Amino acid sequence: MENNGSIVVSTRIRLARNISSIPFLQNMDDKAAKEVMLNVYDALGEGYELIELKNINPIDKQILVEQHLISPDLLKSKWGALILNTDRTVSIMLNEEDHIRMQCILSGLAVKEAYEIIDKLDRKIEKTVKYAYDKQFGYLTACPTNVGTGMRASVMMHLPALTMQGRMTEIIRTLSKFGLTVRGLYGEGSEALGNMFQLSNQVTLGISESEIIGTIDNSALHLASMEIDTAKVVYAKNKIELEDRLYRSYGIFKNAHKLDSREMMSLLSDIWLAVSLGLLSGISYKQLYDLMIKAQPAGILKLAGGQIDVLERDYLRAKMVREATKDLTYS
Repeated sequence: MENNGSIVVSTRIRLARNISSIPFLQNMDDKAAKEVMLNVYDALGEGYELIELKNINPIDKQILVEQHLISPDLLKSKWGALILNTDRTVSIMLNEEDHIRMQCILSGLAVKEAYEIIDKLDRKIEKTVKYAYDKQFGYLTACPTNVGTGMRASVMMHLPALTMQGRMTEIIRTLSKFGLTVRGLYGEGSEALGNMFQLSNQVTLGISESEIIGTIDNSALHLASMEIDTAKVVYAKNKIELEDRLYRSYGIFKNAHKLDSREMMSLLSDIWLAVSLGLLSGISYKQLYDLMIKAQPAGILKLAGGQIDVLERDYLRAKMVREATKDLTYS
């Protein structure tokens, strides 16, 4: 399978770490929270920006969530902070559930590449920051499910054909037997909007980083192959019905003057599938992904310059979609 983002949209590797000399979050105070921020930031050197969430407005906070640079849980922390590298492929959440949650996000299927980047960063921080570590259990974390490697590897996948065939429940059940979980667009507890699913490891204890990487990589490739084969079968058996659905979505995408976020995600999934089937051209998968992120609620409010009512927001979203897809056409 080509690493072009048609099915595997992005890859994320996340490591959870805590500083040995500082209490876990539930027992921290202002001084300890500040110490976490300064220790990690000082360990990184040039090329990184430290952002304390209390210093930015609610819209910008939500945009960080929509861009997958922070988790919704970080917004609940009174000491939440973020460190970003220049191109925003690396983000380090501070004082979320653990002191440090560092992640690398790359486009397409790039599990090994993302791990190499975050492992190098982890080693750099560990030169000056002593982690909470046990010889028997590994890295110690606030939640027992992260003890061990403290590593979560995940891939975001677009799986419309498998969803159409009603196979996702069966697939999720099967993957759970191999220590894997499938979640929605924004992780645990979120919906699979636009047929976007996150595949990640559940087990972090008693398994090595290389084993996690291998399992996620192989599972993503297998799932992508299943999606490709299923899409071919669905198209061959229901060519007229599927083309009618996808081209109707194309017409709405190109001409709508009002789109709410849920409808936009559903239509975007259809356009994505039509491009992968060769029915539409003139837009890349990266452009579709960028549109998906920018057209989320906070992204629209940012574009508007502040709070607007729902109708105005849906109008601006439709306008953004029309402009982003101006070159989209029949193949």
